[in-house]
Amino acid sequence: MAEKLVMSRTRSEGHRSMMPIVRNGNGMPERTFATTKEAVEWVRENFAFKKVNASNLLHAADGKPRTAFGFTWSFPPNDDPTWEKYRMFRNNEGSSGPKKHRRRPLVRHGGGLPDRTFENIGDALEWLRDFDNDQTIAPYVLSKALTRLVPTKQGFMWVYAKFWETHEVQQAIIDFDEKERLNANSVERAEARRRRHAEIVQSGRRKSMVVCLKDGVALRVFNSTVDAALWLRENGFEKAFAANIANACRGLLNNAYGFEWDYAEVVTNERKKAPTLLP
Repeated sequence: MAEKLVMSRTRSEGHRSMMPIVRNGNGMPERTFATTKEAVEWVRENFAFKKVNASNLLHAADGKPRTAFGFTWSFPPNDDPTWEKYRMFRNNEGSSGPKKHRRRPLVRHGGGLPDRTFENIGDALEWLRDFDNDQTIAPYVLSKALTRLVPTKQGFMWVYAKFWETHEVQQAIIDFDEKERLNANSVERAEARRRRHAEIVQSGRRKSMVVCLKDGVALRVFNSTVDAALWLRENGFEKAFAANIANACRGLLNNAYGFEWDYAEVVTNERKKAPTLLP
């Protein structure tokens, strides 16, 4: 068990130089260094190895290789007091206990949830980790969202409370809400197309004619997805493929090449009017 604990620590690249390490051999008495960084400095000061780094010593402590710079290196026992400094470093603690985040309220917006204010970034990060069921979410995720006014992948905007009323933030919120609305409508329409496609397959009706739509408004009808792809290529979409248009018609894609697509027969039957044909 003790060996597994030491090995797991060596995998933490960001904290490697803070691990305690023991030096043995070469006719010198055993010495324990509070951190591997101190051991590196000692080697540089006493020998001509100027390119030594913490990885050299830590690999030797893991037994790969067995020695480094004429010495054998190992980790002290897990109950050794020298590990306490490392544990405090890993847990971000000081002499007065766990480090407290500075009180700087921030607001969470969007995602279909009511706005909520958190006392600090630590509380917000804890909530986000629980919401996404991912304890590996790093603080920089929220820092990036706060400084750049961009949503996190979970679909939330994060804003410092004191900047909430500023023009820049309010404009960003308006743009975000509009994109959320359009995306929700697009997903809803794609789901409706998926259901209609299933009905068409079951009924055995002909479904080769397709219609191009923009925001739900019919623009042009094509005899097939191939004709639609050719028309797109003639109008700037050089890599347009019939398969993508067919997938959009089936509801497997929300849109293709900036347009929504559906089978013309379904559009005319359900909306009781012919689509608008454009030259």
